[in-house]
Amino acid sequence: MLTTILLIIFSALPSLQSDVLLNDTNEIFKNAIVNLNISLQCRNQLRKFVLGLEQQENWALTMLKANGEIFVEDEDKKSKLNPFDDCINTNETTEDGSLLGKYCISTQKFYSNNDWYKIPLSNGVCVPNKCTVSDIITIFDSKQITFWTTDTLCQTKEVEPYDNVAVATITFFSVLFSIVAASSLYDVNLYLKNEKPAHSLFTSFSLLTNGKKLLQINKSPNCDQISCMNGLRVISFSLAIVVHTIVINLQFIKNVSYYQEWHSSIYGTVVVGSELVIDTFLVMTGVLLSFNEMKSISKKQNFNVIKHYINRYFRISSVFFIVVLINVSLIYLSSGPLWKANANYCKSNCYTYLWNTLLYIQNIANPDAMCFGISWYLSLDMQLWIISPFLLIPLRTKPKLVLTFAALFGFLSSISVFGMVRFYDGISADIYQFKIYTHTLVRAAPWFLGLILGYFLFISKKSKANINKIWANILTVTSIIGFYVCCCINKFNGFGKDYDLENSIRISTVHLLFSLCVCWIIYACDNGYFELLNRFLSLPLFEILSKLSYSAYMVHFTILHLLILTWRRPIIFSTFKMVIYAFWHIIIIIVISLIPTLIIEMPVATITKFLLNKI
Repeated sequence: MLTTILLIIFSALPSLQSDVLLNDTNEIFKNAIVNLNISLQCRNQLRKFVLGLEQQENWALTMLKANGEIFVEDEDKKSKLNPFDDCINTNETTEDGSLLGKYCISTQKFYSNNDWYKIPLSNGVCVPNKCTVSDIITIFDSKQITFWTTDTLCQTKEVEPYDNVAVATITFFSVLFSIVAASSLYDVNLYLKNEKPAHSLFTSFSLLTNGKKLLQINKSPNCDQISCMNGLRVISFSLAIVVHTIVINLQFIKNVSYYQEWHSSIYGTVVVGSELVIDTFLVMTGVLLSFNEMKSISKKQNFNVIKHYINRYFRISSVFFIVVLINVSLIYLSSGPLWKANANYCKSNCYTYLWNTLLYIQNIANPDAMCFGISWYLSLDMQLWIISPFLLIPLRTKPKLVLTFAALFGFLSSISVFGMVRFYDGISADIYQFKIYTHTLVRAAPWFLGLILGYFLFISKKSKANINKIWANILTVTSIIGFYVCCCINKFNGFGKDYDLENSIRISTVHLLFSLCVCWIIYACDNGYFELLNRFLSLPLFEILSKLSYSAYMVHFTILHLLILTWRRPIIFSTFKMVIYAFWHIIIIIVISLIPTLIIEMPVATITKFLLNKI
């Protein structure tokens, strides 16, 4: 009977090895079947399964159909995720209880030496729920099929019980929404009566008050702001969404060979290379630091280190901690072939490295197991913010010395990156992604350049530098070409000792060169050398959207997981399809980002400002 069971199952599961033929199944596994060491409960359910097949019962045929072709390895490598819902909806009553469908996946990584992103090839199988992971692996091993899986990669339709953190998260949001509702009703009542609140904190959570702040356009003199950075900020987080849309979709693509061709095309060069936009955020952070400090100096305001640190910590932590709470509860929000595995991975990392997350040291302490994918940037931002007073305080008395040191530190950080890459003696894709890509030294140069630029932007507000228009146009064209060149350089992803020198030069210079291009575009726009682009980037719409940019960036990775990792079937990768997906993802994320902006980010900013004024 067991022989029949395995023959039926494996006749529907083509081998992972191209030289294993289905019609040889009986001979290959004849000896293995007799000696299979699987649990009694699994054996009994398999007998029931085969009996159902022999009697042509719908539930058994559905389970068999849900297996189908798990994976075919040929010249066109592809993922085959089988009918997930058909499997987990199986529920047959037996004398030993219910026989449920259990869906398990095995994910393998595929990439060539010239591929930056590993392409996960996910294979699914439907088995009775009493079959343990050990049973599944034993069955596949008997046929010399590599099918590695774990309990976190298997799921049934049984509801996952809420843990304490999930209960606490639900309670927290219930209280938060109650406060928002109360504050909003209070504010609306005051508005109808044309009265002012007894205290600004009473309306800090009001959707009406915060909505007005969101839609308010800054009409301050041009010397008080760098309006072109609003557009740059929005474009940058939009490009981040595009890149991550493609990266997450790689888990579902069938036509991997086409993706490899696309990766080498002009579209792939621009899109994949666009992950450099993170450096734009760092440049703008540095710009605002020195620019705002110069404004404080001109107003004769003292530098308060305590306020400097507290304000930043709460500024970036408010939405971040909420996203962490949501991420550890992702498993309850949806389902899908790859959903449980990704949700459990995120949950495990957040639990294991909670303190590293709260202290913003993930990119150094646990870069290969972060609480959620983009949190490395926040760690980087906070670490650079911590050292900023050592430059901002002396900026008040010795600006030239500070600018010299900032330039020197930026240059030295790039040199140290060269040494770091050489130290690994032939980096792999994993080393690059987890040890280099997110490291503070690798990303420090853009921040230092931004710090220098912010000073000169403030000076240029008082007395504009007279740059020849021809030279200004040459620099502008060079910067635009430089963006594409940097994307090309960044996309070169040869790994191993053969590319050691190339990688050392590439990684140590590309962020510096890209940031220099960004710096000139900002300077040119703000000083009238690129008027057309400046008008576009300074549109009022961008000012409104830029207020959503932080929350949008924080929630976009989670939203993309909800939108993509709940899919049931693989997709055919194409440029047009990715553009459509990315466009809708940007719209959805902007709309959803209104929630954390209005009920978390803005209220916390109001409360923090009130408390810091007491210091």
